Amino acid sequence: MVCNPNESRLFTFTARSHVLPPSLARLHSFSTGSEARGSANMLGSFITVGLSEPQLNHKSDSTDAELTPASSWMSLWWTGPIYLTLMQCKDDHPLAAPSLEWESLFVNHLLMVTDCFCRPIKPRGPAERATVHGGVFWSRGLEEQVPRGFSEAQAAAWLEVVRGARVVALDRGGCGRSSNRLARFADGTRACVRYGINPEQIQGEALSYYLARLLGLQRHVPPLALARVEARGAQWAQVQEELRAAHWTEGSVVSLTRWLPNLTDVVVPEPWRSGDGRLRPLRDTGGELANLSQAELVDLVQWTDLILFDYLTANFDRLVSNLFSLQWDPRVMQRATSNLHRGPGGALVFLDNEAGLVHGYRVAGMWDKYNEPLLQSVCVFRERTARRVLELHRGQDAAARLLRLYRRHEPRFPELAALADPHAQLLQRRLDFLAKHILHCKAKYGRRPGT
Repeated sequence: MVCNPNESRLFTFTARSHVLPPSLARLHSFSTGSEARGSANMLGSFITVGLSEPQLNHKSDSTDAELTPASSWMSLWWTGPIYLTLMQCKDDHPLAAPSLEWESLFVNHLLMVTDCFCRPIKPRGPAERATVHGGVFWSRGLEEQVPRGFSEAQAAAWLEVVRGARVVALDRGGCGRSSNRLARFADGTRACVRYGINPEQIQGEALSYYLARLLGLQRHVPPLALARVEARGAQWAQVQEELRAAHWTEGSVVSLTRWLPNLTDVVVPEPWRSGDGRLRPLRDTGGELANLSQAELVDLVQWTDLILFDYLTANFDRLVSNLFSLQWDPRVMQRATSNLHRGPGGALVFLDNEAGLVHGYRVAGMWDKYNEPLLQSVCVFRERTARRVLELHRGQDAAARLLRLYRRHEPRFPELAALADPHAQLLQRRLDFLAKHILHCKAKYGRRPGT
Protein backbone atom coordinates (compact mmCIF):
# COMPACT_ATOMS: atom_id res chain seq x y z
CA MET A 1 0.00 0.00 0.00
CA VAL A 2 1.31 3.44 -0.95
CA CYS A 3 -0.01 6.51 0.87
CA ASN A 4 0.13 10.14 -0.21
CA PRO A 5 2.93 12.28 1.28
CA ASN A 6 0.41 13.91 3.62
CA GLU A 7 -0.77 10.55 4.98
CA SER A 8 0.73 8.04 7.38
CA ARG A 9 0.46 4.27 7.02
CA LEU A 10 -0.94 2.38 9.99
CA PHE A 11 -2.20 -1.11 10.59
CA THR A 12 -4.71 -2.91 12.75
CA PHE A 13 -3.75 -6.12 14.49
CA THR A 14 -5.53 -8.82 16.47
CA ALA A 15 -4.36 -9.96 19.89
CA ARG A 16 -4.49 -13.74 20.04
CA SER A 17 -3.49 -13.90 23.69
CA HIS A 18 -5.32 -12.84 26.83
CA VAL A 19 -2.09 -11.45 28.27
CA LEU A 20 -0.81 -8.20 26.79
CA PRO A 21 1.93 -5.82 27.92
CA PRO A 22 1.31 -2.62 29.86
CA SER A 23 1.81 -0.50 26.76
CA LEU A 24 -1.73 -1.53 25.81
CA ALA A 25 -2.71 1.33 28.09
CA ARG A 26 -1.23 3.80 25.64
CA LEU A 27 -3.16 2.90 22.50
CA HIS A 28 -4.72 5.38 20.14
CA SER A 29 -7.86 3.33 19.60
CA PHE A 30 -9.12 -0.19 19.88
CA SER A 31 -12.20 -2.23 19.16
CA THR A 32 -13.69 -5.52 20.24
CA GLY A 33 -14.95 -8.17 17.87
CA SER A 34 -18.15 -6.13 17.49
CA GLU A 35 -16.06 -3.27 15.96
CA ALA A 36 -17.17 -0.82 18.67
CA ARG A 37 -14.42 1.78 18.98
CA GLY A 38 -13.81 4.36 21.65
CA SER A 39 -11.30 6.40 23.59
CA ALA A 40 -11.97 4.40 26.73
CA ASN A 41 -13.76 1.18 27.58
CA MET A 42 -14.35 -1.34 30.34
CA LEU A 43 -12.89 -4.70 29.38
CA GLY A 44 -15.15 -7.14 31.16
CA SER A 45 -15.37 -5.93 34.73
CA PHE A 46 -11.69 -6.14 35.56
CA ILE A 47 -9.63 -3.32 33.99
CA THR A 48 -10.46 0.18 32.83
CA VAL A 49 -8.20 1.34 30.04
CA GLY A 50 -8.02 5.05 29.33
CA LEU A 51 -6.35 5.77 26.02
CA SER A 52 -3.37 8.04 25.64
CA GLU A 53 -0.89 8.96 22.93
CA PRO A 54 0.19 5.94 20.87
CA GLN A 55 3.70 4.65 20.53
CA LEU A 56 4.29 6.31 17.17
CA ASN A 57 4.84 9.74 15.73
CA HIS A 58 1.25 10.85 16.17
CA LYS A 59 -0.29 12.84 19.01
CA SER A 60 -3.65 11.92 20.48
CA ASP A 61 -5.85 14.25 22.47
CA SER A 62 -6.87 11.52 24.90
CA THR A 63 -6.06 11.61 28.61
CA ASP A 64 -3.46 9.53 30.38
CA ALA A 65 -4.20 5.89 31.00
CA GLU A 66 -5.39 4.53 34.32
CA LEU A 67 -5.16 0.82 35.10
CA THR A 68 -7.07 -0.92 37.84
CA PRO A 69 -5.58 -2.83 39.50
CA ALA A 70 -2.04 -1.52 39.03
CA SER A 71 -0.10 -4.42 37.59
CA SER A 72 3.04 -4.84 35.57
CA TRP A 73 1.17 -7.21 33.25
CA MET A 74 -2.54 -6.95 32.54
CA SER A 75 -4.79 -9.98 32.25
CA LEU A 76 -7.62 -9.03 29.91
CA TRP A 77 -10.81 -10.86 30.75
CA TRP A 78 -12.32 -10.79 27.29
CA THR A 79 -13.67 -13.76 25.37
CA GLY A 80 -13.13 -12.52 21.81
CA PRO A 81 -10.21 -11.02 19.92
CA ILE A 82 -9.23 -7.42 20.63
CA TYR A 83 -8.43 -5.29 17.59
CA LEU A 84 -5.88 -2.57 18.18
CA THR A 85 -5.06 0.33 15.89
CA LEU A 86 -1.56 1.37 16.82
CA MET A 87 1.43 1.38 14.58
CA GLN A 88 2.85 2.87 11.43
CA CYS A 89 3.55 0.45 8.61
CA LYS A 90 7.03 0.71 7.17
CA ASP A 91 7.95 -0.25 3.63
CA ASP A 92 10.95 -2.27 4.76
CA HIS A 93 9.22 -4.00 7.66
CA PRO A 94 5.41 -4.05 7.62
CA LEU A 95 5.27 -5.56 11.10
CA ALA A 96 7.56 -2.95 12.64
CA ALA A 97 6.60 -2.50 16.27
CA PRO A 98 7.14 0.67 18.33
CA SER A 99 8.86 -1.15 21.17
CA LEU A 100 10.82 -4.30 21.80
CA GLU A 101 7.99 -5.55 23.98
CA TRP A 102 5.44 -5.42 21.17
CA GLU A 103 7.97 -6.85 18.73
CA SER A 104 8.36 -9.93 20.90
CA LEU A 105 4.61 -10.54 20.71
CA PHE A 106 4.82 -10.58 16.93
CA VAL A 107 7.82 -12.90 17.03
CA ASN A 108 5.86 -15.31 19.24
CA HIS A 109 2.80 -15.08 16.95
CA LEU A 110 0.57 -13.65 19.66
CA LEU A 111 -0.42 -10.72 17.44
CA MET A 112 -1.58 -10.81 13.82
CA VAL A 113 -1.91 -7.90 11.42
CA THR A 114 -5.44 -7.65 10.04
CA ASP A 115 -5.36 -4.48 7.95
CA CYS A 116 -3.12 -1.67 6.75
CA PHE A 117 -4.52 1.73 5.85
CA CYS A 118 -3.69 5.40 5.27
CA ARG A 119 -4.57 8.25 7.62
CA PRO A 120 -4.14 11.98 6.94
CA ILE A 121 -1.31 13.58 8.92
CA LYS A 122 -2.37 16.56 10.96
CA PRO A 123 -0.48 19.66 9.72
CA ARG A 124 2.27 20.68 12.11
CA GLY A 125 2.40 24.21 13.46
CA PRO A 126 5.54 26.38 13.41
CA ALA A 127 6.51 25.34 16.93
CA GLU A 128 6.31 21.65 15.99
CA ARG A 129 8.29 22.15 12.78
CA ALA A 130 11.14 23.97 14.53
CA THR A 131 14.30 21.99 15.22
CA VAL A 132 15.51 23.89 18.29
CA HIS A 133 13.86 26.30 20.69
CA GLY A 134 15.64 28.78 22.92
CA GLY A 135 18.80 28.28 20.88
CA VAL A 136 19.99 25.20 22.80
CA PHE A 137 17.05 22.83 23.37
CA TRP A 138 15.59 20.32 20.96
CA SER A 139 12.05 21.28 20.01
CA ARG A 140 9.15 19.59 21.74
CA GLY A 141 7.94 18.37 18.36
CA LEU A 142 11.20 16.47 17.87
CA GLU A 143 11.21 15.14 21.43
CA GLU A 144 7.73 13.72 20.94
CA GLN A 145 8.99 11.72 17.98
CA VAL A 146 11.78 9.98 19.89
CA PRO A 147 10.82 6.27 20.20
CA ARG A 148 9.66 5.34 23.67
CA GLY A 149 12.00 2.41 24.31
CA PHE A 150 11.82 0.92 27.81
CA SER A 151 9.32 2.08 30.43
CA GLU A 152 9.22 2.12 34.23
CA ALA A 153 6.47 -0.52 34.06
CA GLN A 154 8.75 -2.83 32.05
CA ALA A 155 11.52 -2.34 34.61
CA ALA A 156 9.20 -3.32 37.47
CA ALA A 157 7.89 -6.30 35.51
CA TRP A 158 11.40 -7.53 34.73
CA LEU A 159 12.49 -7.35 38.36
CA GLU A 160 9.43 -9.40 39.31
CA VAL A 161 10.09 -11.98 36.57
CA VAL A 162 13.74 -12.48 37.51
CA ARG A 163 13.08 -12.91 41.22
CA GLY A 164 11.15 -16.14 40.76
CA ALA A 165 12.36 -17.41 37.39
CA ARG A 166 14.03 -20.81 37.08
CA VAL A 167 16.92 -20.98 34.60
CA VAL A 168 16.60 -24.05 32.35
CA ALA A 169 19.41 -23.33 29.87
CA LEU A 170 22.66 -21.34 29.70
CA ASP A 171 24.12 -20.89 26.22
CA ARG A 172 27.23 -19.21 24.87
CA GLY A 173 27.02 -16.30 22.46
CA GLY A 174 24.66 -13.40 21.93
CA CYS A 175 25.52 -11.51 25.11
CA GLY A 176 28.92 -9.93 24.64
CA ARG A 177 31.99 -11.25 26.48
CA SER A 178 32.77 -14.97 26.48
CA SER A 179 32.14 -15.13 30.25
CA ASN A 180 28.52 -14.03 29.76
CA ARG A 181 25.68 -16.41 28.97
CA LEU A 182 22.28 -16.34 27.28
CA ALA A 183 19.82 -17.78 29.80
CA ARG A 184 16.42 -19.25 29.10
CA PHE A 185 13.83 -19.32 31.87
CA ALA A 186 11.18 -21.99 32.33
CA ASP A 187 8.51 -19.75 30.75
CA GLY A 188 10.60 -19.29 27.59
CA THR A 189 11.84 -15.79 28.43
CA ARG A 190 15.49 -15.21 27.58
CA ALA A 191 17.98 -13.02 29.42
CA CYS A 192 21.59 -11.94 29.08
CA VAL A 193 23.47 -12.93 32.21
CA ARG A 194 26.59 -10.82 32.67
CA TYR A 195 29.32 -12.21 34.87
CA GLY A 196 31.98 -9.69 35.83
CA ILE A 197 35.66 -10.49 35.77
CA ASN A 198 35.56 -8.60 39.06
CA PRO A 199 32.56 -7.37 41.10
CA GLU A 200 33.06 -3.72 40.16
CA GLN A 201 31.91 -4.46 36.59
CA ILE A 202 28.50 -5.64 37.77
CA GLN A 203 28.44 -2.78 40.28
CA GLY A 204 29.15 -0.32 37.43
CA GLU A 205 26.44 -1.88 35.27
CA ALA A 206 23.85 -1.59 38.04
CA LEU A 207 24.83 1.94 39.08
CA SER A 208 24.82 3.12 35.45
CA TYR A 209 21.34 1.69 34.99
CA TYR A 210 19.98 3.52 38.01
CA LEU A 211 21.76 6.74 37.06
CA ALA A 212 19.99 6.50 33.69
CA ARG A 213 16.69 6.24 35.56
CA LEU A 214 17.61 9.17 37.78
CA LEU A 215 18.30 11.27 34.68
CA GLY A 216 15.12 10.17 32.92
CA LEU A 217 17.07 8.16 30.33
CA GLN A 218 15.68 4.73 31.24
CA ARG A 219 14.04 4.42 27.82
CA HIS A 220 17.51 3.65 26.39
CA VAL A 221 18.84 1.17 28.98
CA PRO A 222 17.35 -2.35 29.18
CA PRO A 223 15.69 -3.20 32.50
CA LEU A 224 18.18 -4.85 34.84
CA ALA A 225 17.97 -7.10 37.87
CA LEU A 226 20.64 -8.73 40.03
CA ALA A 227 20.86 -12.39 41.01
CA ARG A 228 23.24 -14.53 43.08
CA VAL A 229 24.78 -17.62 41.50
CA GLU A 230 23.91 -20.54 43.77
CA ALA A 231 24.29 -23.92 42.07
CA ARG A 232 22.07 -25.64 44.60
CA GLY A 233 19.49 -22.88 44.72
CA ALA A 234 16.11 -23.29 43.03
CA GLN A 235 16.85 -20.68 40.38
CA TRP A 236 19.97 -22.44 39.01
CA ALA A 237 19.29 -26.09 39.94
CA GLN A 238 18.67 -27.24 36.34
CA VAL A 239 21.88 -25.76 34.90
CA GLN A 240 24.56 -27.01 37.29
CA GLU A 241 26.67 -28.51 34.47
CA GLU A 242 26.50 -25.24 32.51
CA LEU A 243 27.56 -23.31 35.62
CA ARG A 244 30.61 -25.53 36.06
CA ALA A 245 31.52 -25.11 32.39
CA ALA A 246 31.21 -21.32 32.71
CA HIS A 247 33.64 -21.31 35.68
CA TRP A 248 31.49 -18.86 37.58
CA THR A 249 32.37 -18.48 41.24
CA GLU A 250 29.71 -19.74 43.62
CA GLY A 251 27.96 -16.82 45.34
CA SER A 252 28.86 -14.27 42.66
CA VAL A 253 26.32 -11.55 41.87
CA VAL A 254 25.40 -11.34 38.18
CA SER A 255 23.18 -8.96 36.24
CA LEU A 256 20.25 -10.12 34.14
CA THR A 257 18.79 -8.04 31.33
CA ARG A 258 16.08 -9.13 28.95
CA TRP A 259 17.53 -10.55 25.74
CA LEU A 260 16.67 -8.18 22.91
CA PRO A 261 15.99 -9.63 19.46
CA ASN A 262 16.33 -7.87 16.12
CA LEU A 263 18.84 -5.23 17.21
CA THR A 264 20.81 -3.47 14.49
CA ASP A 265 24.19 -1.75 14.49
CA VAL A 266 24.51 2.03 14.73
CA VAL A 267 27.07 4.31 13.08
CA VAL A 268 28.10 7.72 14.43
CA PRO A 269 25.92 10.43 12.83
CA GLU A 270 27.44 12.76 10.23
CA PRO A 271 27.67 15.84 12.52
CA TRP A 272 30.38 14.04 14.55
CA ARG A 273 32.33 12.83 11.53
CA SER A 274 34.85 14.77 9.49
CA GLY A 275 37.64 13.98 7.10
CA ASP A 276 40.39 14.80 9.59
CA GLY A 277 38.77 12.80 12.39
CA ARG A 278 38.08 15.86 14.51
CA LEU A 279 34.75 16.36 16.19
CA ARG A 280 32.37 18.84 14.67
CA PRO A 281 30.41 21.01 17.11
CA LEU A 282 26.69 20.30 17.19
CA ARG A 283 24.82 23.55 17.68
CA ASP A 284 21.89 25.37 16.13
CA THR A 285 23.96 28.22 14.69
CA GLY A 286 26.00 27.83 11.53
CA GLY A 287 23.47 25.65 9.71
CA GLU A 288 24.67 22.25 11.01
CA LEU A 289 21.08 21.08 11.45
CA ALA A 290 19.43 22.84 8.52
CA ASN A 291 19.75 20.13 5.89
CA LEU A 292 19.05 17.07 8.04
CA SER A 293 15.95 14.93 7.61
CA GLN A 294 13.42 14.49 10.40
CA ALA A 295 14.67 10.96 11.05
CA GLU A 296 18.27 12.20 11.32
CA LEU A 297 17.23 14.89 13.77
CA VAL A 298 15.33 12.41 15.95
CA ASP A 299 18.50 10.31 15.99
CA LEU A 300 20.56 13.31 17.10
CA VAL A 301 18.20 13.93 20.02
CA GLN A 302 19.06 10.43 21.27
CA TRP A 303 22.78 10.80 20.56
CA THR A 304 23.06 13.98 22.61
CA ASP A 305 21.55 12.11 25.58
CA LEU A 306 24.05 9.29 25.02
CA ILE A 307 27.04 11.65 25.01
CA LEU A 308 25.88 13.32 28.24
CA PHE A 309 25.29 9.93 29.86
CA ASP A 310 28.68 8.52 28.85
CA TYR A 311 30.43 11.63 30.11
CA LEU A 312 28.73 11.38 33.50
CA THR A 313 29.56 7.68 33.86
CA ALA A 314 33.08 8.09 32.33
CA ASN A 315 32.21 5.21 30.00
CA PHE A 316 35.13 4.70 27.64
CA ASP A 317 33.74 1.59 25.95
CA ARG A 318 31.46 3.19 23.37
CA LEU A 319 32.02 6.32 21.28
CA VAL A 320 35.16 7.27 23.22
CA SER A 321 36.80 4.00 22.15
CA ASN A 322 36.09 4.99 18.52
CA LEU A 323 37.86 8.33 19.06
CA PHE A 324 40.81 6.54 20.66
CA SER A 325 41.04 4.15 17.69
CA LEU A 326 41.24 7.00 15.15
CA GLN A 327 45.02 7.08 15.63
CA TRP A 328 45.38 3.82 13.69
CA ASP A 329 41.97 3.41 12.00
CA PRO A 330 40.87 6.62 10.23
CA ARG A 331 37.60 4.98 9.13
CA VAL A 332 36.52 3.82 12.58
CA MET A 333 33.83 6.52 12.85
CA GLN A 334 32.16 4.96 9.81
CA ARG A 335 31.91 1.57 11.49
CA ALA A 336 29.38 0.28 14.01
CA THR A 337 29.68 1.85 17.47
CA SER A 338 30.52 -0.55 20.29
CA ASN A 339 27.78 -1.35 22.82
CA LEU A 340 25.18 0.70 20.99
CA HIS A 341 22.31 -0.71 18.94
CA ARG A 342 18.95 0.27 17.56
CA GLY A 343 15.77 -1.50 18.61
CA PRO A 344 13.00 -2.45 16.15
CA GLY A 345 11.05 0.68 17.08
CA GLY A 346 14.00 2.99 16.37
CA ALA A 347 15.16 3.72 19.93
CA LEU A 348 18.89 3.64 20.62
CA VAL A 349 19.77 0.95 23.17
CA PHE A 350 22.75 1.63 25.46
CA LEU A 351 24.17 -1.85 26.18
CA ASP A 352 26.99 -3.16 28.39
CA ASN A 353 27.45 -0.19 30.72
CA GLU A 354 29.78 -2.05 33.08
CA ALA A 355 32.66 0.33 32.26
CA GLY A 356 30.68 3.19 33.79
CA LEU A 357 31.02 4.90 37.17
CA VAL A 358 33.25 2.47 39.07
CA HIS A 359 35.91 1.17 36.67
CA GLY A 360 35.40 4.20 34.43
CA TYR A 361 36.04 6.54 37.34
CA ARG A 362 39.26 4.73 38.29
CA VAL A 363 40.69 5.36 34.82
CA ALA A 364 38.93 8.65 34.05
CA GLY A 365 42.21 10.53 33.88
CA MET A 366 43.24 8.40 30.93
CA TRP A 367 40.04 8.82 28.93
CA ASP A 368 38.79 12.33 29.74
CA LYS A 369 40.97 13.79 26.98
CA TYR A 370 38.40 12.12 24.69
CA ASN A 371 35.30 12.39 26.88
CA GLU A 372 35.51 16.13 27.52
CA PRO A 373 35.92 17.26 23.87
CA LEU A 374 33.09 14.91 22.95
CA LEU A 375 30.84 16.55 25.53
CA GLN A 376 31.89 20.02 24.47
CA SER A 377 30.98 19.21 20.87
CA VAL A 378 27.31 19.25 21.96
CA CYS A 379 25.47 22.53 22.48
CA VAL A 380 21.92 21.29 21.83
CA PHE A 381 20.22 19.28 24.57
CA ARG A 382 16.99 17.58 25.41
CA GLU A 383 15.39 20.09 27.76
CA ARG A 384 14.17 17.48 30.23
CA THR A 385 17.66 15.96 30.50
CA ALA A 386 19.22 19.40 30.99
CA ARG A 387 16.67 20.19 33.68
CA ARG A 388 17.54 16.98 35.59
CA VAL A 389 21.25 17.76 35.38
CA LEU A 390 20.78 21.30 36.66
CA GLU A 391 18.58 20.03 39.49
CA LEU A 392 21.27 17.55 40.61
CA HIS A 393 23.86 20.31 40.31
CA ARG A 394 21.85 22.63 42.55
CA GLY A 395 21.07 19.93 45.10
CA GLN A 396 24.68 18.70 45.39
CA ASP A 397 23.25 15.31 46.38
CA ALA A 398 23.54 13.21 43.21
CA ALA A 399 25.18 10.16 44.81
CA ALA A 400 22.71 10.09 47.72
CA ARG A 401 19.75 10.25 45.35
CA LEU A 402 21.25 7.59 43.10
CA LEU A 403 21.79 5.18 45.99
CA ARG A 404 18.29 5.79 47.38
CA LEU A 405 16.79 4.88 43.99
CA TYR A 406 19.02 1.81 43.70
CA ARG A 407 18.19 0.64 47.22
CA ARG A 408 14.45 1.16 46.75
CA HIS A 409 14.19 -0.98 43.60
CA GLU A 410 16.92 -3.62 43.85
CA PRO A 411 16.60 -6.19 46.69
CA ARG A 412 20.23 -7.30 46.24
CA PHE A 413 21.59 -3.79 46.66
CA PRO A 414 23.45 -4.69 49.91
CA GLU A 415 25.34 -7.52 48.15
CA LEU A 416 27.39 -5.12 46.01
CA ALA A 417 29.46 -2.32 47.45
CA ALA A 418 27.90 1.14 47.31
CA LEU A 419 29.56 3.98 45.45
CA ALA A 420 32.81 4.79 47.27
CA ASP A 421 33.13 8.34 48.63
CA PRO A 422 35.80 9.41 46.08
CA HIS A 423 33.58 8.15 43.26
CA ALA A 424 30.49 9.80 44.75
CA GLN A 425 32.40 13.09 44.81
CA LEU A 426 33.58 12.56 41.22
CA LEU A 427 30.00 11.95 40.07
CA GLN A 428 28.98 15.29 41.57
CA ARG A 429 31.95 17.07 40.00
CA ARG A 430 31.09 15.67 36.58
CA LEU A 431 27.48 16.76 37.00
CA ASP A 432 28.70 20.24 38.00
CA PHE A 433 30.97 20.38 34.93
CA LEU A 434 28.08 19.29 32.69
CA ALA A 435 25.73 21.85 34.27
CA LYS A 436 28.25 24.63 33.65
CA HIS A 437 28.63 23.49 30.04
CA ILE A 438 24.86 23.63 29.51
CA LEU A 439 24.71 27.12 31.03
CA HIS A 440 27.67 28.21 28.89
CA CYS A 441 25.88 27.04 25.73
CA LYS A 442 22.71 28.78 26.85
CA ALA A 443 24.59 32.04 27.46
CA LYS A 444 26.40 31.83 24.13
CA TYR A 445 23.68 30.53 21.80
CA GLY A 446 20.44 30.87 23.75
CA ARG A 447 17.68 33.13 22.52
CA ARG A 448 15.09 34.90 24.59
CA PRO A 449 11.44 34.32 23.65
CA GLY A 450 10.46 36.49 20.71
CA THR A 451 14.03 36.94 19.41
